[in-house]
Amino acid sequence: MKMTFALPEQRARRFQAAYPKKQHSRIVTALLAKKLRLDEHQLAQACRGANNLRQVAKDMEDWEKLNGYLVQK
Repeated sequence: MKMTFALPEQRARRFQAAYPKKQHSRIVTALLAKKLRLDEHQLAQACRGANNLRQVAKDMEDWEKLNGYLVQK
């Protein structure tokens, strides 16, 4: 898939100077994949942290009871 991006001029010039034109797509793809993995990892960590909070667990249990997902003991 082809995409078009706008970059700050100084950053674009540094990129062009650092990498041959035939490598641009490969470099951008690799950097984007790395950033996406990092963001997904950070989001998963934040979710795990939130799920470990006692009040969040209580709120989720109450919510599930209201929605009929949890059978009361």
